[in-house]
Amino acid sequence: MMTENFDKPAYYTNRELSWIDFNNRCLQEARDTSNPLLERVNFFGDYAK
Repeated sequence: MMTENFDKPAYYTNRELSWIDFNNRCLQEARDTSNPLLERVNFFGDYAK
């Protein structure tokens, strides 16, 4: 059985930076005019949370 060393910082992501990345992806999808209008509104809603 292999044991992992979970003390390495590379195994973890910064929660705030991850949230900013998520918001950026939502905003990009909301601005994409190839998405249907209601999908775009939904992405704006996720971005605004």
